[in-house]
Amino acid sequence: MSPAGAGRTSLRWRFTAWLFAALVGLAGPLAIYYQLRIDHLVAREADDRLSALARHLASGALLGVLAKSEELLQGTLEGALSERDVLSVAAFDASGSLVASRAREGAAVPSWSGESTSCQPCSVGEHRLRWVSPVRRRLAAGGGETQESFYAGPPPGDSGSANPVGWLVMEVSTERRREEERAVGRSGLLISGAVLVLAMILTLFVAERLTSPLRALAAATRAIARGKWNAPLPTRSQGEIAQLAVDFRAMTAALAELDRENRTYREQLEGMVRARTRELQEAYDRMKEMSEAKDQFVATVSHDFRSPLAIIQTSIQTIAAEAEMPPAQRRIFLDRAERQCKRLGSLVSDLLDLARIENRQAAMERVSLGQVAEEVIDVSRSNFEALGVQLSFASPPAPLFVDLDRGQIERAITNLLGNAAKFTARGGRVTVSVAAHDARAIVTVADTGPGIPPEEVGHVFERFFQGERGRAAGSGSGLGLAIVAGVA
Repeated sequence: MSPAGAGRTSLRWRFTAWLFAALVGLAGPLAIYYQLRIDHLVAREADDRLSALARHLASGALLGVLAKSEELLQGTLEGALSERDVLSVAAFDASGSLVASRAREGAAVPSWSGESTSCQPCSVGEHRLRWVSPVRRRLAAGGGETQESFYAGPPPGDSGSANPVGWLVMEVSTERRREEERAVGRSGLLISGAVLVLAMILTLFVAERLTSPLRALAAATRAIARGKWNAPLPTRSQGEIAQLAVDFRAMTAALAELDRENRTYREQLEGMVRARTRELQEAYDRMKEMSEAKDQFVATVSHDFRSPLAIIQTSIQTIAAEAEMPPAQRRIFLDRAERQCKRLGSLVSDLLDLARIENRQAAMERVSLGQVAEEVIDVSRSNFEALGVQLSFASPPAPLFVDLDRGQIERAITNLLGNAAKFTARGGRVTVSVAAHDARAIVTVADTGPGIPPEEVGHVFERFFQGERGRAAGSGSGLGLAIVAGVA
């Protein structure tokens, strides 16, 4: 259920509804009961008041009834009409004969019958009641014989010890009583409505106070479900809810710490996966390069071996086919085959040297680099003199001792010198220098030849690569500079 739909049946509204229903269920019967009690008390008070008025009037009418004098009854009867509820009043003697009466305008004078003595009160029409009160003699103060006396207050009640000397009949209207009852009812309804409104307000307030921590916990739960670990929790709650908030906060802190650890572990794992993927990619690229290099190496070696072998085979077949070939011509073919055999030997030697360089560990020793370079130059000097190329050496200002594999370094310098001699014209110059730069020792071989074309600079150290000038020279295997790179 969505939060909007859940609000209509939330704990706050359910609690409010149940508490309000409980208050109405408790207060409703009480209100009805007290309303009925008030109506009963109002009716009883009116009855008691009118009954007391009837007895009072009966006591005051004693002399008038005995004397059967309307004049003596005038004050009593008119006094009765001063009560707003009294419609008419009449005095009768013991035989039931009318002595005197008074009635309001539009009201009838009460009649008399033998059954009227039981009206205390009785209903005689819509909203009308009749009281019949006996007129009796009062006992003397000492309890002796009866005597006639003037009115001395309401009689204490009918003793039944003496026969009445007359009757006082009074008819009253219950309109005012009913109006008072309706007014009391309206007041009760207003009070009940006000109480219900106050009860509703109080219920809402109590429900709000009791359920707000729970709603705050629910909101925090939804926020935590979205990954917001620092969601605010209720701080003003008490009792079990406060303990629940404390436990919830501890649980949230533990979950946040676990999430941080998981995130850290995930980042580390992702880093490891990326590193391993990169390593695998690099290894794959290296293997691919090695495979391509191997294929190229095999193709190049096959090509470089095929050409000399074809020349050797052709020379041998030609000599074998012509038995009468002159010695001078035979010598030409044999020299050609010998040159190709030497070329194959040189190629095989270079391949073996390159393989040894790549597969064996260097035998390091501490020697003077300048001395090593000078010894290689002395060995190569005769070859340069035969070519008419000047070879010079620029030694370092001070002996430069380094850790190196002497045999490997000598081979690298020899190859560099051979390459320089091949591309330096007669009368040119090749210079070898040894110097220190920062923490490195640098051996430089420079010549006055044509140089390397820019487009070939990036390939000169590749196996079997021979530039345009190298191919034109027709010598070399294309492995000399590759061996130098391997040594380096």
